[in-house]
Amino acid sequence: MEKVKTMSQLKAKHGDLIAITGELGSSAIKKKTKDNRFEINSSEYALTLSIIKKIQYFAQANTNNIKGLMLSLREICQASQLGAKISLEQLPVNRQVKNESSEWSNLALFAGNVGQICFTFKVSDLYKLPDNCTVIGQMGCGNQVKVFSNNQEVNIKDNHGLLHCKTVD
Repeated sequence: MEKVKTMSQLKAKHGDLIAITGELGSSAIKKKTKDNRFEINSSEYALTLSIIKKIQYFAQANTNNIKGLMLSLREICQASQLGAKISLEQLPVNRQVKNESSEWSNLALFAGNVGQICFTFKVSDLYKLPDNCTVIGQMGCGNQVKVFSNNQEVNIKDNHGLLHCKTVD
């Protein structure tokens, strides 16, 4: 059996697919605040150990998603000296957040996702992708994360990880 790689051994390769576990924005409270904004809640379902181990066996690179998708991808890009291209349409965004928040893309890209993973893997390993995982893009040239919608690059207001998990009563 293949040995599980440690984080220091993990680097994404050019052409690797990018995937995430769970739904983005699920950490947003189901109710809006008085000013019509979603608050972040730290209570989100964590992955099972068996899914984590399964991903670790074929992942080229992985990181937890607690700081948000963009920061997680930036870490992978920096460690791998590559860029990433992701699609807003492919992001598995919590339905309520997407339907009720005009800032759903910022919540999906920058809010922390407690207990979830962002990872890369070879295209040939697509059949190994567990349930509850979604391919959202691909590693490539450059050194930054580029976000696309309808095949057009979009300018995303960069929150630099300011939407961290916050427990709300």
